[in-house]
Amino acid sequence: MVPILQKAGATAIIVINNNPGLIYSTFMSVNVSVIAVTPEDGRIIMDMIAAGPTKVKGPTSKTYYIPATDIAGQVSVYSSMGPDPYLNISPHIMAPGGNIYSTIPVKYGGYFVMSGTSMACPFVSGAVALLKQGRPNLSVDEINDLLSTTTSPIVNPGTGILEHPYKIGSGLINVYDAVKARAKIFPPRLSLNSTTDCSSSEYASTVVGSELWSVRNITVTNTDKYKDMYVTIDNSASAALSMYYPNGSIAYTPVVFEGASSSDGTDNSKPAIKLFNPPKVVKAGQKATYTVAIIAPTVLDNSDKWFFGGTLEFKLQWASEAATSVYRVPYSGYSGDYSKLDVLAPPSSGFPSIRDNSGMPLAPGPLTISENRTASVFFSMALPSHLGFVQLVNSANKVVGYLPDGYFKFVPHTCPLCSLPIINFAISSTVFTDEVLTNAVQVPTGSYSIHAAFLRPLGNPNNSADFQVWDSPVFTIA
Repeated sequence: MVPILQKAGATAIIVINNNPGLIYSTFMSVNVSVIAVTPEDGRIIMDMIAAGPTKVKGPTSKTYYIPATDIAGQVSVYSSMGPDPYLNISPHIMAPGGNIYSTIPVKYGGYFVMSGTSMACPFVSGAVALLKQGRPNLSVDEINDLLSTTTSPIVNPGTGILEHPYKIGSGLINVYDAVKARAKIFPPRLSLNSTTDCSSSEYASTVVGSELWSVRNITVTNTDKYKDMYVTIDNSASAALSMYYPNGSIAYTPVVFEGASSSDGTDNSKPAIKLFNPPKVVKAGQKATYTVAIIAPTVLDNSDKWFFGGTLEFKLQWASEAATSVYRVPYSGYSGDYSKLDVLAPPSSGFPSIRDNSGMPLAPGPLTISENRTASVFFSMALPSHLGFVQLVNSANKVVGYLPDGYFKFVPHTCPLCSLPIINFAISSTVFTDEVLTNAVQVPTGSYSIHAAFLRPLGNPNNSADFQVWDSPVFTIA
């Protein structure tokens, strides 16, 4: 936007941040003065401009201002968060990436304050290089696992509890601890996907009062060749998150469950864990398996689509040593059966529906599609789908082909303020009989309908029951 304003004739530009604090960016193709201000200062300037001609005096030389802040070590407001479409924890780890004083091409000044993955990714790359230098025999997977399990925790300053793994993964990268590590833990993270009724489990009799849980095995290896290792495991639970408000509307900033305690003071809003006969000692150079049940919070209303999470803290102490090392394995899960959720937005959204090509609803009554009256079928995606197709069906209820772009291996989540607010497919007499959409055929005039199917989360593409299906009203192609 700044280069566009310059091209339009601007001689100076004021950038007002729409998030708290200042915005830091590098305008390498701009040769006019640019000033960045906070939202509060921006409102003052806008009020001054509204009152009449206004002068804003900026610095006369290059100035790099890094303000005092209490957000150091916290998650940046613009940082992306998970999970991925299969509920795998994402990101895996965090790295410094906000307000970093770094290098830029010499012709643009040599140094500047920048933010984002342009800063965080080089930090991680450097950490990998240091770890590889210190431990050259590590494989790629071992590097990933060590960096993930030796992180430092990130605590929410407002609540005092650990941030959700969907925001921080395992935590803040700590390359020193990774290089000095004397243990390996696998897997480095637990994505539970969905929780099940514990009454059908072989461990059911050991947990009282729980409804939903998931049991996992974790392998801990003592890589010290000479000293035995003592193991204790704690649970650092995070507040549950949802992407929906109670009224069902989308929350662009995740909703955090406030918590609810039982009469005995137990916080029922956070997950708990149960260990089954955990080994207390892992002999030098040996490994042991730990079976843990992660129990979903009991007070969450599954209709609100909550995602719980936390971190298993493996506190390791080697024989004759006073110090304790903490290794972290984050976990996250859905309170209920994620695979049963609809991927299409509810009918109250107005979709799916056949509309004119601009997205406006069509007049009630019989619909005839022709060269003079075009239409498309529109969908709103409540969740991503990893397989979908939109087909044209004739009056004999036989599929005659896919609509243009009507077969796809992935379609993302959509929402009014998302980069993709809606998806649509044009309806015409041209369809394709193959999945790669190369064999086009023309269908005769007649009555048709649309048949669409989208794979539900974690679904099996070979099982028709795992698809959400929608069939349109009948229309005519002339």
